[in-house]
Amino acid sequence: MVVMDYIPGETAFHRKEIQGKDVPSSVYEGVATAITKLHDERIVFGDRRPPDIMCVTPAMEPNSTARIRGMLIDFDWAGSDGIDRYPATFFDEGFNWAPGVVRYGMMDKSHDLVTPDQLQRYVAH
Repeated sequence: MVVMDYIPGETAFHRKEIQGKDVPSSVYEGVATAITKLHDERIVFGDRRPPDIMCVTPAMEPNSTARIRGMLIDFDWAGSDGIDRYPATFFDEGFNWAPGVVRYGMMDKSHDLVTPDQLQRYVAH
């Protein structure tokens, strides 16, 4: 079971496309850590597009000195590695999906490890 909660912050999409700010690499590092934890439980996240990545800033966390960190949100595609499938109706145009990510295709942990070009363009280097 996955339990979700409200997280104050902004999505990577909002930060880049609406505010015109780069997404710091610390956000991507946080996402990579979260993906590793999911994979340890044989769970594939499946949808690493910028609207599903939250940028949480220290100002949003009282008494925190941490830098901006990344969190995954919107687990509606998450499923079991090698068992569950991607949605049959997802919009697959205009985004550089990992090889093997197709409508109703089998979910595989390796799909989460590929950094799509469209996601990478949001990250400040």
